[in-house]
Amino acid sequence: MFHVVNLKLGKNDIHALINIDKNDKKNVLPFINTRGESKKDYLFKEFLPKWGEHQFMVDVSPIISDINTEYNIHYGLLDHNNAFQRKFDFYEKILVINKNLIPVVSILKTSTMRDNVQFFLKLQNRPYQKIAFRLIDLSSNSINNLFSLLSVSSNIKSNLVILDLGSIVDNDINIIENNLSELLEQLSLFYPQIDLSIISTSFPSQKTANRDVWEKIPNLDLPLYFKIKNSYPNLNLIYGDYGSTNPISAIDYIPGMQIIPCVTYYHDYFWYQMKTGASHEFYKYMNLANSIIVEPFYHGTDYSWGDQCISDIATQKRKYGNSGTWNGIRINQHITSIARMH
Repeated sequence: MFHVVNLKLGKNDIHALINIDKNDKKNVLPFINTRGESKKDYLFKEFLPKWGEHQFMVDVSPIISDINTEYNIHYGLLDHNNAFQRKFDFYEKILVINKNLIPVVSILKTSTMRDNVQFFLKLQNRPYQKIAFRLIDLSSNSINNLFSLLSVSSNIKSNLVILDLGSIVDNDINIIENNLSELLEQLSLFYPQIDLSIISTSFPSQKTANRDVWEKIPNLDLPLYFKIKNSYPNLNLIYGDYGSTNPISAIDYIPGMQIIPCVTYYHDYFWYQMKTGASHEFYKYMNLANSIIVEPFYHGTDYSWGDQCISDIATQKRKYGNSGTWNGIRINQHITSIARMH
């Protein structure tokens, strides 16, 4: 199934993406959210030269802890001057390396309609096959911004509307659909068959409390997608999620932080999660890998790069790694599972 996967710019997220099987990449649209430090530029050093001939998106991470990090300041990605000229230049730099970029006009609470429209018009004059509009809230200002952008588009089919819901953990999908209904009805009425992706994550931000038992966690993102798709057949709805991540989870290591070995595996609408040992006992990842490969939900060694890593760690053909290593394994295995859905 073709889907958008929303990930942060980081070493393990990028490794998860570039190691997706070439036959699965055609069903994956990466949405990379910039953050961190510019000297560790995994976007330009790793992703762009290795992703291949498939589309992808890049935008500033809207998460409070990410938005003002050095990477975004270095490239001026939040600079409104001259209708986001520095962000425009950033996209031009990407375009030189990989022409498959879908640039993103982010409709933030700090955005002005004039800046957004002028930025979009500049992008429309460049050789992009598609341009995305991203909403992260449903305020009247943001919705008015969206419809202003759509009204000046030269070709609606060259646009992708993204409703980025973030974490929906503990939320009711019926209430979510109800909250979106007015906007979805307007899009369906005025822009039938427009490309739309509603991106959410029901992956937990906190690890399971119990040790040495599998916790079964439901994926609510797929049921939400199918529910809205059935309710609004006039919209070309594209599934979107966060690739088995949650944007409010801690991503950067802080000295003294407790890191207990924990693994998660995705299968058939559920995540299976287990942790074991004490903080920093990373060698216990071998035990967890062995626990995965004997379970009926394990897809097999050759299913994905992530599955191969799990098998190799279990059989000591590969180092057991750390929590970051296993984040990449989990992301890759999840993306592959969604890509192969029918």
